[in-house]
Amino acid sequence: MIPTKQQFQDLTKACNSHHLGASLNLVFGNDTESKIRAIIEGYDKTLNTVFLDFICPLPAYKWLSNQQGFIVGQRRAFPERMTDWLDNEVAGVIQQTEENLKLEDVSHSSRKALLRKHMLQVGQRMQSRHRWIGIVSKCLCAYHYPVSPHLGKMREKTIETGKKTEAALQAILEISEFSEFIPGLSLPDQELIYKMEALADFLKPGHISELLPIKRADSSFMERLFVTQLADGHASHFKASDGMPAVIADLLYLKGFANVLDERSVRRICSDQEQRRNKALFAKTPSSDALTGQLFIKK
Repeated sequence: MIPTKQQFQDLTKACNSHHLGASLNLVFGNDTESKIRAIIEGYDKTLNTVFLDFICPLPAYKWLSNQQGFIVGQRRAFPERMTDWLDNEVAGVIQQTEENLKLEDVSHSSRKALLRKHMLQVGQRMQSRHRWIGIVSKCLCAYHYPVSPHLGKMREKTIETGKKTEAALQAILEISEFSEFIPGLSLPDQELIYKMEALADFLKPGHISELLPIKRADSSFMERLFVTQLADGHASHFKASDGMPAVIADLLYLKGFANVLDERSVRRICSDQEQRRNKALFAKTPSSDALTGQLFIKK
């Protein structure tokens, strides 16, 4: 039986609720290799305890962990750690810190900051499995319990929103002409106006059509949307620009998917989404301050 919306949300929340704690404050500028090792080893034990106590008992995780698609996908995303993983992590922290110290003269406090920075990076890597489970749970929740019945009309709705935003901006401009004569009239500040301009520009038909992940609402629409959402999560949280298509293809064998896409199709969808993410980095922003310049902004 598919977990409920609340059960998926509980799993996502549990995976995101336990972050690096105050133990990093124990890293001082003169810490020894043994002290760094003890902190990393202790944090690993803490994460295992969190996993066993707060994640494993949840119904959504039990449902996931009993399925081959999840087991294989997780193993592909996170291969088994080598026996010398702890030695490698400790050596990496020390090496990176020493290399940074050679770049310029740094004080005792700067060395402490560098150690803390590299220890934080280790901790984030160690938490990556938890975060991944949370992302998978979030995407499955969006698939089984869509937030909107209008997902299939994404293009029409986004373009319509862009037109409404432009109309709202024009209305604000018109009322601003009378602002000096209306005591207490509160107009949006410049930052909000700029964001509205950027949104209206971003949602113009030609632009949004290039960035929309799914252009046709056929029988596999929701599966393809799941692939793009998870690919974005992989790219954002794990710096996997390709979206980890092989992992996603494994997860599509989980119970509840109406259509199973083959790995070739998943790779194509992930590749298309990677191109859209790259385009979004260079998204057009308003070049004119015609509107904000005309507004009389009341403090």
